[in-house]
Amino acid sequence: MVTIRLAFYLSSGCMGCEMAIVDGLAEVYVELSQHEIVWSAPLFTTSKYSDLESLPDKYIDVAIVEGGINSEENERVVRLLRKKSKKIIALGTCAVHGGIPSLSSFHSVAEIFDEVYGERHPSRQVVVEGKYSLTLPEITPQRAVSSAVKVDHYLPGCPPKVEAIERLISSLDSLKDEWLISGDSVCTRCPRSPAREGRGFRKIESVRRFSGDAVDAEGCFLEHGYLCFGFVTAGDCDADCPKASVPCRGCYGPLPNVEDVGGKVIDALTPLLNDESTEQLISEYPELSKLLYLYRPSALRE
Repeated sequence: MVTIRLAFYLSSGCMGCEMAIVDGLAEVYVELSQHEIVWSAPLFTTSKYSDLESLPDKYIDVAIVEGGINSEENERVVRLLRKKSKKIIALGTCAVHGGIPSLSSFHSVAEIFDEVYGERHPSRQVVVEGKYSLTLPEITPQRAVSSAVKVDHYLPGCPPKVEAIERLISSLDSLKDEWLISGDSVCTRCPRSPAREGRGFRKIESVRRFSGDAVDAEGCFLEHGYLCFGFVTAGDCDADCPKASVPCRGCYGPLPNVEDVGGKVIDALTPLLNDESTEQLISEYPELSKLLYLYRPSALRE
């Protein structure tokens, strides 16, 4: 096995993708132990930014970035990683598409700060104990890693399944495809899909808002009036939510050929809705756009 110099960076994310890596360590420990982790923040090592800056250009073979970009600090580190690395892998839906944090695209930074802090906005310049000065990075609306640098490979998921992490670590020296997913939609793996009966979607007679509890009705969620985005969502989750009687919300992000997921969903729903169900859709989902772009709202700023 070829020894690969690895770097890991948690940008603006929840660390769920790092936990998926940890969950898969038992299966890929031998492969990972053959490689060298030369820089990692904050997982695995106590690396500092200065350590990354001191590395020669292209010294790192593969840098894995989890989380999107929502500050000048994130962007600076990602750009530095691009300079120091031969390849960058965007790991997880936040890194690939922006993820749920990029719902901030619907608001200005000032609006977000007003909602969170009220009148007590934090100062960018913070003095601790009267002698230590700390300058906080400027906050920006969250966006995908590819908005700042070239990304070589994409592995979406919120988080990616452990099996996908295992395949990634085991094949670091032979990655070729840009998208490290099957290309199947959730619908192709869903036991509720009408395609299994050799037909398309039936008309939606009424729209229902998903309550959070498992849906008792059998068959396609859309045909029962529940919004389900399985037809535009990458299916490498193996349709876990529909199999548990929960509609797909798109956590693996849109299929690679879907440029505008919200537009694609509306385009698909339009011929299925009548006047009454259209009014119900508007009534049940007053902030429909945030649901349509739940995992890829950064597309609104691209």
